[in-house]
Amino acid sequence: MADYEDPKKTVNTSFLFEEYLSNFLTLIKFAKWDNLCGPKVIKVWRSESSESVQDSDSLVYISNHILNGEVWRLTDKDWIELKFYIFPKFNLLTLSAIFLNTSDVYSISFLFPFSQH
Repeated sequence: MADYEDPKKTVNTSFLFEEYLSNFLTLIKFAKWDNLCGPKVIKVWRSESSESVQDSDSLVYISNHILNGEVWRLTDKDWIELKFYIFPKFNLLTLSAIFLNTSDVYSISFLFPFSQH
């Protein structure tokens, strides 16, 4: 948790990107799996209306569920895989690109609002 930066301090995006975030996406999250500490959120871009994921624990929870199953993959090649997740607890759905770079597993996740009704 010490490596996590407050998302409100890390937002540094262009006007066009902010416009898409506020109208369509809840947030975009870039994370890495750390073999000692678990998921590490590297960067977050959030809209002003992202009320369902306000704290770092929620982002780590989502990152853990996205990256957890990918850690033990045995491969010697770089790969990219798209996965779709639903998090009813946060009223979010995600489209995540999970990829291996050298020996590290990363994900970039696009979180969208979701309602069960």
